[in-house]
Amino acid sequence: MRYLYNILAVSLLALLVSCEKHEQIGGYGNDGKVKITLKCAQMESVGGTKSLNPGNLPDEGTGTDYKVKDYWVLQYTSGGVYIDKSAKYVEVSAEEETKTPAIMPLEGEYYYCLFIANTHNPELDKDFEDFKGSLSEMTGFYKSISSLEETYNVTDNDLIMSGVAKLEYGATELKCFLYRNIAKVTVTLKNNQYSDLTIKSINIKNVPGGSLYADALVKVTSLPGINPATTPFPDSYTLPYFDYELDDISVAAGETKDFVWYLPRNMKGTVDGITSADQKNSKAPELATYIEVFATTSSGELFRYRFYMGANATTDFNVEPNKHYKLPITFVDKGTVVDSRVNDFSGITLSGKSNSYIINPLPVDAQSIYQLPITKVNQFWSSPDAPAGVDNTIGESTQWVAEVIWQDQPQRIINFKGADANSFTATGINPIQFEVLKGAQGNVIVGIKKAGETNYLWSWHLWITDYNPDDCKTPWVADKYVYFVPGGQVHRYAGEFWETNYQNRYIMDRNLGALSADRSDNIEKTGGFLYQFGRKDPLPFTNVADDGSTTDYENVKLYDIAGNPVKFSDNVDNPILVVNRQVEIYESVYQPYCFYYSGVDWAKNNRYSSYSYVWNGLVPNEKSMFDPCPEGWMVPKTGVWDIFGERGSSSVNKNENTTRYNQKDAGVEFYIDAPKDSEHKKYNFAYFPAMGIRHATGGYSNNYKTRGYLHTTQAATSNSRIDRWGFALFESGNAVSIVRVEESVSKYATRTHALNVRCVREKDITAGNEEENNNNNEEYNQVPW
Repeated sequence: MRYLYNILAVSLLALLVSCEKHEQIGGYGNDGKVKITLKCAQMESVGGTKSLNPGNLPDEGTGTDYKVKDYWVLQYTSGGVYIDKSAKYVEVSAEEETKTPAIMPLEGEYYYCLFIANTHNPELDKDFEDFKGSLSEMTGFYKSISSLEETYNVTDNDLIMSGVAKLEYGATELKCFLYRNIAKVTVTLKNNQYSDLTIKSINIKNVPGGSLYADALVKVTSLPGINPATTPFPDSYTLPYFDYELDDISVAAGETKDFVWYLPRNMKGTVDGITSADQKNSKAPELATYIEVFATTSSGELFRYRFYMGANATTDFNVEPNKHYKLPITFVDKGTVVDSRVNDFSGITLSGKSNSYIINPLPVDAQSIYQLPITKVNQFWSSPDAPAGVDNTIGESTQWVAEVIWQDQPQRIINFKGADANSFTATGINPIQFEVLKGAQGNVIVGIKKAGETNYLWSWHLWITDYNPDDCKTPWVADKYVYFVPGGQVHRYAGEFWETNYQNRYIMDRNLGALSADRSDNIEKTGGFLYQFGRKDPLPFTNVADDGSTTDYENVKLYDIAGNPVKFSDNVDNPILVVNRQVEIYESVYQPYCFYYSGVDWAKNNRYSSYSYVWNGLVPNEKSMFDPCPEGWMVPKTGVWDIFGERGSSSVNKNENTTRYNQKDAGVEFYIDAPKDSEHKKYNFAYFPAMGIRHATGGYSNNYKTRGYLHTTQAATSNSRIDRWGFALFESGNAVSIVRVEESVSKYATRTHALNVRCVREKDITAGNEEENNNNNEEYNQVPW
């Protein structure tokens, strides 16, 4: 690893620049000379993914002999309007004075000169052509950033800077302070000599995907058409956010090491009411930048520590360019449960109440040990749904085995704990124990059965993803419909239905089981799984269409825990088993890898067949025993999609993006912030892929890349069919209509279609906000850069 030692003071450069007196905009007058002095402003210190080597940092402009290597200068009127042909690129010579044409204002007038230094790009004018029209427009000109190395010039080993100065009539000298377009971060990790911790990794998260080329414009307080940067800046939608590459490190007890990064501007404001550092994480604003550290103890415990950036250790969440943030962190012990900065990831016990769980792999080699209670087994087999005279409950002496029934990835992504990583065996009411692999993503179906038997007694869906919708713990914010969480977003929709039924609740940005909500990733990653009404078990898509042909859906293969292909039928394009008969609900539990159909309801003797019951449940508005959604989430009610358009109508509330009929990214982006024909913000939309369905008359694929359908929990109010909302795309034009699921079968058979599910929060977010736990000594120093 690399460490920082010291950083100091200022530099300046005097240049001779020839100017031209300006008679009219775009014209040139008499020759003259103005002495230009570019001076690097002192970095204001407050208190560097891969951290930078502190012994080999880029030239930060702190040396007394520092000189910029080149600069762009653009001139603007006193009203902030670009002066035609004024943009010039100047390469600075070390041996002789440098001259560049400039335009002199008329008597009594002044111009603004905007400097962008050290771009080393004489063709940058092609990039700022659409932004140069005014000073205000230049505040939208960003340098794209997707890694630490893009925050500085790697080849020339220096920093881009910017500044703005006023050029007055008759001036013989022009002075301009250059400000670095990035902030500097130095983290000092001190591990107390008596600590039982070894610090294993460090990273910076929530980094904006760009820095302003002319960041100085939003720093100055009196420029025409520009307001100084106010929070949030940038807003959550101007730029993508990402995490720097993680640094694998080792800081043992008694060691101290320094780490350095550069960061673009990310101002998220201040939050009142935070009186101590251990409260800061629980009140952090959306997308505020933070430092994440993982550490282990000698006994194998695993802890995560998060420290939010800002001008202090409590209320401030701003990262501003040309400032040096120093964060010394001292680890005395592993932390306490009252400190919001610390989380114990040694072992995680799942609730046992749900049929699926979101599992977020950690970014380090050490992973959490998950414990999955098996209480669902006895709950079901002691219910009226169990057959008479059959005892499938788990007793104190019952031996059982848990194994992967199938997964959707061709490589290992989980290990069971115990003697055999391929399965887990136990006796009595003990939890299943497993861990995921670092960087894993995918879906795993785990089943439990008695030792020596073939029928599964219950099964669970492990949704292994970087998406964490549970991270949104705040009530609704007025006029805000998109909320950012790790790996994606959660949404709320406008309209009376949501105000009445889902106050302070959110819906996911993707279908259950999807590994992305990014349309460009195509349906194989955005589509998710399909579910028959009232069943808990996901079904993969099939390549078999109703005419016997195959689709071009690529991800139909299933695998065992080791990544070897597995199938439950002889059809390679439809790896699950299709069963043409009605079955008891308990039979579907025995064989969760089957699609059941019969021309009527898939379930025989179904005590939940009354349409007043929700998802094979008995209590309206409550999550049912068979709900497939993760802990804290459930299948939504009828009406949740009302804002997108009336059923049967082709007047839908979609944005201008094409539906991409019959393409691999086919689908619709519906506005969620207001009804159709209202004013919308372009980012307030939810994407729904045209996944199609598994059809009730044989389990084949139907409407792939032309329609999308999603379940709700209830019956339609207009007729006796199960209410499945959907949309239809059309080959001609860019039209969409809101439709009901395919109705060419009986009303009971509509329960057999397998559709997507998109989960909604089970309860009002204010009903129980659990704060993160933890402890460590954090302080901020302020010293000159």
